[in-house]
Amino acid sequence: MRAIRALGLLEIAEESRYLYIRSKNAARNRRFRKSFPNIALPPARLLYETSSGVDYQAYFEGGRYAAELIWRYVPEHLRAQTRVICEWGCGNSRVIRHMPTMAGASFTRMIGTDYDERMIRWSSSSLPGIEFKKNDVRPPLPLDDSSVDCLYAVSVLTHLDEELQREWIAEIFRVLRPGGIMILTTHSEGTKELLSDEERRRYDRDEMVIRSARRMGGRLFASYASPGVMRRLFQAGTILEHFPAGIGNQDVWVVQRRP
Repeated sequence: MRAIRALGLLEIAEESRYLYIRSKNAARNRRFRKSFPNIALPPARLLYETSSGVDYQAYFEGGRYAAELIWRYVPEHLRAQTRVICEWGCGNSRVIRHMPTMAGASFTRMIGTDYDERMIRWSSSSLPGIEFKKNDVRPPLPLDDSSVDCLYAVSVLTHLDEELQREWIAEIFRVLRPGGIMILTTHSEGTKELLSDEERRRYDRDEMVIRSARRMGGRLFASYASPGVMRRLFQAGTILEHFPAGIGNQDVWVVQRRP
C-alpha cells in the first residue's frame, strides 16, 4: 500500500478494487434484495464510498450493530429524554436509519448531514422520517445554536487533518445544547499497530499522522490521532469516556458540552 500510494496509483487501485468486489458480491446482493424487498438499499457505488465492501447484508446488519453501540452511550450520559439527535457525516445512512428502532429511543427530530450531495439525495428520497441536510467539508453545520441533544459521527474525524478537526469540534460544541454530548470515533489506540515505525514515533509524540491521496473528507485521506492529540482538541468540553477500539478498530470518545 505504501508503494502504491508513493507511485500515485491509489485511486486506480481503489477503482479496480471496487469493480472486483462489486462483481464478487453480485449474487450475494441479489439474494439479499430478494429476501428483503422492502429495505431501501443504496446504489453499489454509494455503498463502496462509505465502507470497504459492496455487501448489502453487511451494510444493513453492520449499520444496526453500530447504532446499538452508539446508542448505549446515550441514556447513560443524557439523563433527560433525548429529543434531537444528529449524525454528522451520515453517508448512505448506514447507522442513522436504525436509530428509531433503538430500545427506549424517543426523538422529536432526527437529522443526518453529509458533504456528499449524492448521499443526501439518496437518503432524502429513501428514508422518510429523518431530515437530511448538506454541509461542506468545512463548517458550519446547517443547524441553530444549542439545538441538538446528541451528535455522533462514525469515521468522520478519521478523514480530516488536525486543523479541520479543531474547527469541526468547535462547531459541534456550538450546535449542542449545554449538557449535550458528542460521540465521535478516531483512528487512535485501536489502529496504531497499522502505522509504520516512523509514523508510530510521530504518533507517540502526540503529532497527528496523515496519509493522503486526495482531498480531505474522502476514503483515501486518513488521519491517526493519539489520545494526547484528542484531549488537546476536546479541551473546551468534558471527556466523559474513551474506549479504545470501541467500534471496530476505532476509538470512541464521549464528550459533553459543559452545562
